[in-house]
Amino acid sequence: MNKALKIIGILIVLMILLRGILYRLAVEYEKIGERPAIEIEDDKLIQVIDSISRDRKIDLNEIVEISSLITRKNLRFTFDNNADENPNKLIYTRKGNCVGYSMMFNSIADYLIKQNDLEDKYESSHLVGRLRFMGIDVHRLIDDPFFKDHDFNAIVNLDTGERISIDPTVNDYLRISRISRIRPEN
Repeated sequence: MNKALKIIGILIVLMILLRGILYRLAVEYEKIGERPAIEIEDDKLIQVIDSISRDRKIDLNEIVEISSLITRKNLRFTFDNNADENPNKLIYTRKGNCVGYSMMFNSIADYLIKQNDLEDKYESSHLVGRLRFMGIDVHRLIDDPFFKDHDFNAIVNLDTGERISIDPTVNDYLRISRISRIRPEN
């Protein structure tokens, strides 16, 4: 009994430590569309972004880090299909579904890119997709309009082609900062 508990404990610790790798191996994203960006205009949100980004050298990794941090700290997940998607309102309602999380992330990334005159170097996208777990389309298994698709983001270095893809909802709840398996649109 004692040996079994030790093995279970070790397996749990390994799963926690390797959650990002395991997630990236098991979950694949399939891009099916893209949502238009919403420009940040709210003074409170601008102040939050500026205070965190001040004195930081803004590059691809910093854009992802700052956008993730602000999204994570200011939103709580809701299953409400009618939750607001506009980051200028989300900063006050503080409740978002996967669309709201990705819209907030994307809008912050766009703001950082524009504020630092990096439009020729980086591009941020709010993507819509479907999730596959071990090759199985999970959206076909759940008959609920809420699960018809899933939103995630990508930021590309236009000079090098380097791409960082992130699912802000997964980042908030599982602390997995990158996704890697993305199928192009069919």
